[in-house]
Amino acid sequence: MTVAVRRAEDLPAPTPRGVPVDRSVVVVGSGAAGLALACELAAAGIRTTVVERSAEPPPPSPAVLLHSRTLEELGLRGHAGALLEQARPVDRIRLGVRSPALDLSALDSRFPGLYVLPGDRVERLLERRAVDLGARVRRGVRVEGLTQDADRVRLLLRDADAPGRAPEVLTAGYVVGADSGRSCLRELAGIPFPAHGAPFAPVLAEARLLKPPPDEALVLPGRGGALLTVPVGEGWYRIALALDAHPWSEPLPTEPELARALTAVLGFDPGLAGVRALTRPRGTQGLAPRYRSGRVLLVGEAACRLSPLAGQELNLGLRDAVNLGWKLAAVLNGWSPPRLLDSYQDERRPLAVKALRRAERAARQLGGSSPVASVLGRTVLAGLLGAAPLRRATASGLAGLATRYPAGSGHASRLPLHAGQRLPELVVRMRQGPPMRAPDLLDDGRFLLIDFGHQGIAATAAERGWGDRVRAVSAIGPLDGYVSISTLLVRPDGYLAWTDDSYEPPARISRARAALTRWCGPAAD
Repeated sequence: MTVAVRRAEDLPAPTPRGVPVDRSVVVVGSGAAGLALACELAAAGIRTTVVERSAEPPPPSPAVLLHSRTLEELGLRGHAGALLEQARPVDRIRLGVRSPALDLSALDSRFPGLYVLPGDRVERLLERRAVDLGARVRRGVRVEGLTQDADRVRLLLRDADAPGRAPEVLTAGYVVGADSGRSCLRELAGIPFPAHGAPFAPVLAEARLLKPPPDEALVLPGRGGALLTVPVGEGWYRIALALDAHPWSEPLPTEPELARALTAVLGFDPGLAGVRALTRPRGTQGLAPRYRSGRVLLVGEAACRLSPLAGQELNLGLRDAVNLGWKLAAVLNGWSPPRLLDSYQDERRPLAVKALRRAERAARQLGGSSPVASVLGRTVLAGLLGAAPLRRATASGLAGLATRYPAGSGHASRLPLHAGQRLPELVVRMRQGPPMRAPDLLDDGRFLLIDFGHQGIAATAAERGWGDRVRAVSAIGPLDGYVSISTLLVRPDGYLAWTDDSYEPPARISRARAALTRWCGPAAD
């Protein structure tokens, strides 16, 4: 049983004032979100330790879907390479049998589509990447206590294989809970977690289908259930199935029961010819009311738990990690105040609220629709998706490319590119060297300022005052497709922090300095 230990004899005295900041982070939990965070922090030079209660690596698990935007963000610092080498791309998805297929290959992304690979492989590849970057992963370690003061956090750790051994005290500048289930770190930090059972616990399987649905990926609502099928190669499909009734044995269906359920939802027999992975995850959904308590923060499942039916939880957690990673690095590297960490919850929690509401709405529709209503709903959806603009918007949303963060007060949203937007796949004409994709200029983890003015005065100001934390690029303007844009300031996670349309030298320098100070701290002496 995990107990919050706050006794003076168990933990050292508070850190005296004036002691240098501890530039280290402990991540509790070695799931995908925790390991992605370790990758981000280690790449930024932050001493990072991941502690995991289980002594064993993750067991084999059904395939998962990685979204375009998730891979874009992981790819900014090179974390996506190994994942892409082993993933199978899916570039067509159909939302219902009668609906037109959505073409994901036309998305404005370096990774246009959904990418399928086993869930345990995602964790193994991210762990290898984190270790290669300098992070340390410790397995078989249980967290039993936590205290924090104004300077650092102290964890009381115990070796799971040697419970009689004296506990270890580990200190860090910040601790991040990325542990799943009943997050021990969340409980130790005193962060509540109102959760409730989802109406339907889906079955996840990898099955071989001899007569599969026609398109690469299918999302099928109605017919008394909901179904997601995605090909994983060689005739095998990743299946997520939820029914408003449970016509199978507990806790898992037999193969004949699964075959009957698939036939009932699809309306035809897909020819189930084998099952090699079958699980029924917990049907619990919940959301932490806050993602931060002092120097303790939450990511992934520790912050939000969703039904795994549509695979949103994994992508949400991975992007939590990227958002938090650069902010923790900025604070620990000394060029941003700790209040920057408050923006992590401000930006990420509203997205979790939306995902939770979508999941709950889908569950209500699944449980409450009559056969007539289900047919009507599918017919309406098919009609709506017949419009090309809506198909493009739906495809962009499914791939995670439509996410926007709050622009902040005082920022002009009248410009075609403005704060909070994802940096598009722009080509920057460099004054020296060949043209480059704008996202490729974020590979070192710094902010990026691109100056399209003739003299490059904003880039010069950024290089002189903020060169240690901002990559300043003087580009050849105007920017194709956005001729009014004179300057872009891009965050390390690939979202626009500030844009400007002024080409007048005094105004450009003044505005650029103000934006740089706001986001990147005071200029260097």
